[in-house]
Amino acid sequence: MSGSPRLNADWFDGRSGRAQPVEVWLDGTTLHFVVDAASQHSVPLAGLVWPERQRHGQRQILLPGGGLLSFSDPVAFDAWAQASGRGESAVVRWQQSWRLALLSLLLLVAGLAAGYRWGLPWAVDRTVDALPVAAEQRLGEHLLRSFDKDWLQPSELKHDEQQAWRQRWAQALQRAREAGGLPLPERFEIHIRDGGKALGPNAFALPGGDIVITDALLALLKDEPDAVMTVLAHE
Repeated sequence: MSGSPRLNADWFDGRSGRAQPVEVWLDGTTLHFVVDAASQHSVPLAGLVWPERQRHGQRQILLPGGGLLSFSDPVAFDAWAQASGRGESAVVRWQQSWRLALLSLLLLVAGLAAGYRWGLPWAVDRTVDALPVAAEQRLGEHLLRSFDKDWLQPSELKHDEQQAWRQRWAQALQRAREAGGLPLPERFEIHIRDGGKALGPNAFALPGGDIVITDALLALLKDEPDAVMTVLAHE
């Protein structure tokens, strides 16, 4: 014990605000501090909250029962802790190095970007795969009713024109199924709507096999039905 480095500190017993000067040292797995020759205290290291190294400010060791040891000289405390075998953890060393902190930030940004680029689509695909077909269709129908109420209008195309587009789509699906390749859902339904200036030439898919295409897109590609089929297939 006599060879253990010692350091002066202020002891607050947790019952009063009065600081008592003490001398502190470590011995194996125990911290000792002495107020005077007749008053020595010993506390297992496992029961302490040890301070992390910072660039400024005093160090405080929290004791069981609400007391604490306060060290006003942080440089002296760090040297004493190091000499007593209380080296810094890897986390503290990481925090104190700007290079490692920058590396952590770069890794975090890269992880977030990768999660957004690959993780989110993967999670969405798994969620959709696990969703029952009937529930998916109900969700699509609910969304379509909501869109029709808020920002879609009935199509201005004649009924025969709408039916002609639906027939072309049904034929394209039939050819795709006969050709094989990627599996296709059993249900696809085309909904032709007037999207106004807000949507313009557009198309989008809803859960359950519902696909909305606007009058403006059909007017834009009226002489290119294959292009319309390509847009629908993409959705």
